[in-house]
Amino acid sequence: MTSPIHAVLANRLRVYLSILAVLAAYAVMGLPVDASSPDGLKPPVVGLMNMGGIAPPEYVPVVRGAVVGVDWAAMQPTAFGPLAADNPLDRAISRVRKWNAAHPSSQVAVKVRLFAGIDSPNWVKQLSGGPVAVSAYGRAGTVPRFWTTPVQKAYADLMTKLAASYDDVLEVREFTNTLCTTIWGEPMVRQGGVIGTRMLAAGYTTAADDGCQRAGFRAATAFKRTRVATAFSVYHRLDPDGQIRKDGKYAQSLMDYCRATLGPQCILGNNELGRVRPPEGQALYDALFAHMKTLGGPIYFQMDTTAHVSDPTPQGYLNALADAVDLGAVGVELYPTYKQWSPLTPAALAPFSVGLEANAAPKADPSPSPVPTPSPVPTPTPSPSPDGLKPPVVGLMNMGGIAPPEYVPVVRGAVVGVDWAAMQPTAFGPLAADNPLDRAISRVRKWNAAHPSSQVAVKVRLFAGIDSPNWVKQLSGGPVAVSAYGRAGTVPRFWTTPVQKAYADLMTKLAASYDDVLEVREFTNTLCTTIWGEPMVRQGGVIGTRMLAAGYTTAADDGCQRAGFRAATAFKRTRVATAFSVYHRLDPDGQIRKDGKYAQSLMDYCRATLGPQCILGNNELGRVRPPEGQALYDALFAHMKTLGGPIYFQMDTTAHVSDPTPQGYLNALADAVDLGAVGVELYPTYKQWSPLTPAALAPFSRDLEANGSS
Repeated sequence: MTSPIHAVLANRLRVYLSILAVLAAYAVMGLPVDASSPDGLKPPVVGLMNMGGIAPPEYVPVVRGAVVGVDWAAMQPTAFGPLAADNPLDRAISRVRKWNAAHPSSQVAVKVRLFAGIDSPNWVKQLSGGPVAVSAYGRAGTVPRFWTTPVQKAYADLMTKLAASYDDVLEVREFTNTLCTTIWGEPMVRQGGVIGTRMLAAGYTTAADDGCQRAGFRAATAFKRTRVATAFSVYHRLDPDGQIRKDGKYAQSLMDYCRATLGPQCILGNNELGRVRPPEGQALYDALFAHMKTLGGPIYFQMDTTAHVSDPTPQGYLNALADAVDLGAVGVELYPTYKQWSPLTPAALAPFSVGLEANAAPKADPSPSPVPTPSPVPTPTPSPSPDGLKPPVVGLMNMGGIAPPEYVPVVRGAVVGVDWAAMQPTAFGPLAADNPLDRAISRVRKWNAAHPSSQVAVKVRLFAGIDSPNWVKQLSGGPVAVSAYGRAGTVPRFWTTPVQKAYADLMTKLAASYDDVLEVREFTNTLCTTIWGEPMVRQGGVIGTRMLAAGYTTAADDGCQRAGFRAATAFKRTRVATAFSVYHRLDPDGQIRKDGKYAQSLMDYCRATLGPQCILGNNELGRVRPPEGQALYDALFAHMKTLGGPIYFQMDTTAHVSDPTPQGYLNALADAVDLGAVGVELYPTYKQWSPLTPAALAPFSRDLEANGSS
């Protein structure tokens, strides 16, 4: 790969900077779903990656990948045994989760570099006759006879166990394929001379090595959602005399085999970006990279060390990154030394991060009409959150699932409504198979796999009340008929212990199934609801009289409210959002009296019980109220703001808002931002108002995200 002159680099930089202005516009055009991505395949790590873990905080906005190196010996110390508890990968995931919980707008994704070869466990090295001593690149050790079936079976066992443990961990996007490696993570690199002679004496042949290469790709099929990256070098063919002969065509044939075996799950890569080579060697690599580019993404590169690159200067570093973008890479791994060169600031690296992300984006019409997009908003570093707590859904959210494609760049939350009756149809039974939430998650995973730069997160609105299963309604004496807002049905006696125990059982089962599903960021707290998802709203008059006759009291309702928050503690990673209204106190005469102070006390109880896992919210953004009612809500929202985020709002329906116009809509969004909200749910009707374009909504999405980072 030849180094471009500075004028060429300057032209490239202008191109990449222009991407900042048009990349979001391409997304807004409504890009097609990538049909080659199977349902549920996690996106690759896109952009720049820091080798050794999370980049320094000032670099994370442009270096969002964390390359985590783990040794096979540390992961599986006993023969065909389980993965080690509290292993290096588990600890790295914990650090990434802590970062992501504290930085919802700067999420980090993980690429796992598994070191085999000299870093294999001793029990593997003893298979098939014992290890072979090797040395290169300043390292020395012994390697197992990777070309033999027993070692390949041990590696396949490891892959099966890694997939069982990490395939559904969304932070972990990629593993590397390293079965046939010796010193580092490059399975096509061999050592000649004395070391080559040793390997030949131990039974190594190129035919057996070919079997190893293919076995490595087949073992990777244990993963169903996680990508698998291979470092393709020009193959080091070890001839019978112990010498190395470079073979580019064979390496290209292995790329073809990888894609035939794994499809888009196979990431093609190379770990020598920027390396200096003699002309004949460069010609082999030019052909290798051309074949890689022809096969298409995902492709990655690793920047070579400064000792091996052709231009070991900051300018040479940028030249090499430009080459990677031109070759179609979606990601580049960086040795941590980049931070030591003062010219390589986050701002200097940012255009290349954008260029790599653009390569990962689905391809649109090559000549789209320009769409104005706002400039990115810089976000401050937020205070830390508890380890492992998933970030809330930040920005704008579409009620009813994924927003239309042209809106997703600014409406990245999907509010998914599910009925308790559909989730748990039998008394204290398991969650239903292929339930509405499972299907919604499948749709989101398909979208996210096809749109790595426009990821969607899920908020689950659980409907209880009239949407509870019949077996729950029969508890404690049977249901009570209610009606309001054009809906009618029956509700269980939620203020009684049996119903509260049933709800706690549901929460336990939801947590067991979805607490580690990273797409699902939030559930709603809806134990004490009647018609919709607002647990502090009651109906008076005839309905209130019915409830009182069925044993309802405000004291029992208070017990219900607190039981709802306690039941939510079943979740350990997922946030729980509650719609706080001014409380509808049902007096003994069946009439409603509004009580703002009690609602504020429940906010305090929620935070005392759940801490930052408790999201404070309200579902009446923009509602018109009489002055006395508005004063109660002003006090409620002031208390909410005092307690601090996370806070959400739901835009009220056009029938209830004070200004049912597009401008009134935007004014209400501005109010939510001022109140400290990190997210706002939108009824799908926003798409019917032509002035409410993605560009018009974008500033509010950014401001909400900024609240989420402060």
